[in-house]
Amino acid sequence: MLGASLSDIFSIPVPALGVILRECELSPTMSVADFLSMGVAVPGTLIAIADYVMDNDLNVRLDQVAPVLQDCPIPLQLQAFSTRPANGLRKGGVSSWQQLVAMTPADLLALPAVGRKSAIEIIAVALSKAAVRSLQDHRQTTTSSPTASTALRDCGKTNESRDSPHGQSDPAQLAKAILSSLQIITRWAICIGDAETIGAALELTQSEKLPDDVSDTMQELLQMPLNLQTGIESNIAVAYDRLWKACGDERRREIFRRRIAVQPQTLDNLSAEMMVTRERVRQLQRAAEDSILAALLLPECAEIRWRAVQLRRRLGTTISANNMVVHEALASACHGIAEDSTTAKTLMLWLAGPYRMDKQTGWLFAEEPDTVDKVGPRTEIGPPPQSSLLKSLTEEGIVDIEEAKARVAAAGLVPGAIEDWIEICPFRDVGGKLILWQGNVADKAAALLTVIKRPTTADELNSMIAEGHSVRALRDRLLGDERFIRTDRFRMGLRTWGLEEYSGIVDEIEEEIARRGGEADLHDLIQNLTERFGLRGSSIASYSSVPRFVVDSGRIHVRRPDEPFVPSRTLFNEAHAFLLEENRCSYRVRVDEDILRGSGRPLPQGVGSWLGVLPGMRREFHFRDGDVLLISWPDSALQGPALGSLRRQALARVANPGDWLLLEFDRSSDEVEAMLVTRSEMETATGWLRGTLLTGIDAGSELEFEQLLIQAVGASSERDLRKKCRDRGDPELAELVRVSTSPALEEALERIKGLL
Repeated sequence: MLGASLSDIFSIPVPALGVILRECELSPTMSVADFLSMGVAVPGTLIAIADYVMDNDLNVRLDQVAPVLQDCPIPLQLQAFSTRPANGLRKGGVSSWQQLVAMTPADLLALPAVGRKSAIEIIAVALSKAAVRSLQDHRQTTTSSPTASTALRDCGKTNESRDSPHGQSDPAQLAKAILSSLQIITRWAICIGDAETIGAALELTQSEKLPDDVSDTMQELLQMPLNLQTGIESNIAVAYDRLWKACGDERRREIFRRRIAVQPQTLDNLSAEMMVTRERVRQLQRAAEDSILAALLLPECAEIRWRAVQLRRRLGTTISANNMVVHEALASACHGIAEDSTTAKTLMLWLAGPYRMDKQTGWLFAEEPDTVDKVGPRTEIGPPPQSSLLKSLTEEGIVDIEEAKARVAAAGLVPGAIEDWIEICPFRDVGGKLILWQGNVADKAAALLTVIKRPTTADELNSMIAEGHSVRALRDRLLGDERFIRTDRFRMGLRTWGLEEYSGIVDEIEEEIARRGGEADLHDLIQNLTERFGLRGSSIASYSSVPRFVVDSGRIHVRRPDEPFVPSRTLFNEAHAFLLEENRCSYRVRVDEDILRGSGRPLPQGVGSWLGVLPGMRREFHFRDGDVLLISWPDSALQGPALGSLRRQALARVANPGDWLLLEFDRSSDEVEAMLVTRSEMETATGWLRGTLLTGIDAGSELEFEQLLIQAVGASSERDLRKKCRDRGDPELAELVRVSTSPALEEALERIKGLL
């Protein structure tokens, strides 16, 4: 398969292949070697081809799509796949490439827990294997061909370089030529500059005008070819093989490979899979690591050491795994290693760091004593960066971007990583000034007012925020926040400015009640305020129902201390809310465009009161990354409690509209955790396992789940559970509950109860 093109190795109609590749700005005639050298563009192209195969022929074998995969009996490296397809292949008993390539897309879809997305990934990995194998076949062909041997070019004035008897260039001849050239250069440098080292001599060649013979010698030295047959590619491959041989037997290699991954397999899982104790797995891992590190010090493994040092320099202390720098640096570090690229990259990342992947952010972190306190999910720099770092970079709300870059550079981030870090920082450019852009919509309005320094209407603020909020909702939100005041009927300002405050409707109602001796006729009060301020009667009537007031028999007064507000709903009445323990509950929030913009949203009254937030109160809950979730309930608010912005948490988890964020609150410690449940996970999960995703209940069996769900929703019994779930607005949970009687009979019994 000499010089194979993409159309040669993939048995797909050329017109169709052309259409697929044209969208990727490629061509069917492109060579496999050029294609594989494209780095980050390769996976997306292979996914597109795999998608075509899935759509057009469910019954074609993979070795018919890529014939080069025929007779490929080597073991299947499951770490090349993501978790779901890897589990499906393992449970399906697919352990070798020969087994896999004999399967069709329909066979893949029949594997346990494998859906369309996972099947496409499996096909794409097979296509990648085909491309690599065809390239290996090509290299073996060219290496064995007499025309593939290269002669060492004329190395200047020595005229002594020639091919070895076996057709390979002689390294000794090259060394001799280099030494001869350096002798001429150093003689000149000693003569004209008293140079004492080779480095000083070479520096002189850059600063002095060279005589013709020295100039010619320097040019010849610079142009001497280093592409010996025994050069870097073969050396790096030999060094790589030497390391793995030092690792030990196949079991030690497998444990080492899985434990050094950026997302390592746990000791418990490996212990169960390999049927040895957890401690034995740890011992084998340590023995393998010690052997690898010892072998790394050998002269024949120098190329691996050099590549690891270069990789660390290019990646820095932390970097997004999706950054192009990572793909390019890994491709460079593994260049010349013909073995499985995934394993080679894993080893290089371990040697260079070791690097670990943070699941929530998708960033790689170097796990070293001198970096662990500087960067990482729980450090000030992050990513994501903690608010303490960002606030320390501001003065009157303005961000010093150069100082921010300097601080992260000092922590070891390379320039490409710094740009990604800036992208995840909550910054906004307002009139040429960079401000912090985080928190809920009220926080952002406060940041804007800090910069523009003048009272502004809610309409103008909403236009500047530009996140699609309702002007009315924004205005109500600001009126319920103590940081803001109304400076006139329409404009808002910051309380810290010291301007005279214009009382809003709630305050005017309260002042009117005070003028009338502490109690007023509601109808008369509405009429009076409508005439005095030109307000709408319906607005005054609505605000008379806020928790600050008590209305009884047409009379209104300000709520007294002996008239505590009693919420009409509890946690058990609210949909998507579940009691996990005495002080822990979960609340499920659907991800939508409002959340991704940073908007807050109403919080059910029962959830707010369970968390200890009653009218006139606010409480902050803290995420592990330092982010704060505010829950507030102004006594002048019409909509009850409010949940602050979840944008930062949603973005950190790469949430999309239609996914869910499952919030777990601990009211005893003011802590909150956010877990992402994707739409695809929700759609593929069934039975009680789907129930655990909906609720956050940690159960090990269907029976245990139902018992915990009874407590979580406040049901009285198993029989009451289905009705309780339906009544509170969780019909999907009701469908998961086992029943001893038919649903039709249950409905009939409920109707009879209603009649009685």
